[in-house]
Amino acid sequence: MRGQERILMTQQKLVKEKLDGLIVVLSVNVLALFGYWPGNHAAAGIIPAGGKPILLVPQTELLEAGRFIEADVIELRSYEYESVHVLRGSMDAMLSEALPRAMKDLGLSAMKIGLELSCENGATGKIHGDYKFASKATWDKLKRYFCKAVFVDAVGVIGELRSIKTTQEIEQIKKTIRIAEMGLNLIYHSLSPGMTEAHISAMIEAKVLCNTDAYYSRAFTATYSGARSAAQWVHYAYSSHRVVKDNEVVIVELGCVSDGYWCDLTRCTVAGTPSDRVNDIFKIVKEAQERGLAAVKVGEPLSCVNNACYDFYKSKGFGEEFYKHACGHGTGFNYHEGPPLHAASDVLMKKGMVLCIEPGLYFEGQFGIRTEDIFVVTKSGAKRLSKHPDSLINVG
Repeated sequence: MRGQERILMTQQKLVKEKLDGLIVVLSVNVLALFGYWPGNHAAAGIIPAGGKPILLVPQTELLEAGRFIEADVIELRSYEYESVHVLRGSMDAMLSEALPRAMKDLGLSAMKIGLELSCENGATGKIHGDYKFASKATWDKLKRYFCKAVFVDAVGVIGELRSIKTTQEIEQIKKTIRIAEMGLNLIYHSLSPGMTEAHISAMIEAKVLCNTDAYYSRAFTATYSGARSAAQWVHYAYSSHRVVKDNEVVIVELGCVSDGYWCDLTRCTVAGTPSDRVNDIFKIVKEAQERGLAAVKVGEPLSCVNNACYDFYKSKGFGEEFYKHACGHGTGFNYHEGPPLHAASDVLMKKGMVLCIEPGLYFEGQFGIRTEDIFVVTKSGAKRLSKHPDSLINVG
């Protein structure tokens, strides 16, 4: 049944952590635990350690939320989001009226409740331009409305829950990957010298936005070309108005969200014919990724994956000056989320983790090559969810 696996997983975790319930108001956590992707960041979910959870949404989102929520698993309630008579914040009515009523109905008004107190990152809702984040103001109101309750930080608990994806969630992520690949495939068929990086990104993003395989999809693309591709590892990546020249390397990183579920992919191509040097580096990068995939094993630390990639680079004579970043991270509810695939990560791999592996080599002033794919941890190792071309050749 839709959402039941996630709810049961959460309730078992609450019992283990000796929490009577959990409240989530960040849209990314509402999606992760309830399966509904909010629009205006004004939804709230309450999960008791036993019994039926309640999801609160604005009246403006009630019809849409009903398409995603299974009534036998979750009780869906609405509240008046905006009022033409009373000036108030977007969550005031929910916090002062709907949430106290739901907490009372669940018998949680004076219990030990987990909150997102120390959360410092999230993901957008459907309205990407407006992002709301729960802060001290929200938590102070909760303490005032529930003066007998004990509130504790449950961000670690939520993070652990989110790191394991259910079968249904993995299918949703796979759908997002297929949509992203529709856009990325354009760089092998429609890219040509003379296009700007921004044009390439716009072409890909338009393809994703116009697809009909999801209710709603968006893409966020960073295209780097020529010598600029050697800087593609930086964390402020963006597409410039640089014109792509003949036979230059082009790296495209694509974050794609479809109905709330994210993927992160990177692809390389050449606007013409790759040099022998570029071909050789591409093969080394692909082999490094395969070494990382082969290191995936339930119960082993995530550092094993990172180290397998970069030990291979070192064996080929490429040290830290050429690879510059850890080799991956989680994805699914956020574009980038935990756990990290880092040399210092002692987090143990578990069945159901969905991770990106993205080893790259960067040669300042020349070019960069990175390949990024998504895999899920299974009992038998890594199962690749995304597909990668066998060469750099552009067929456009």
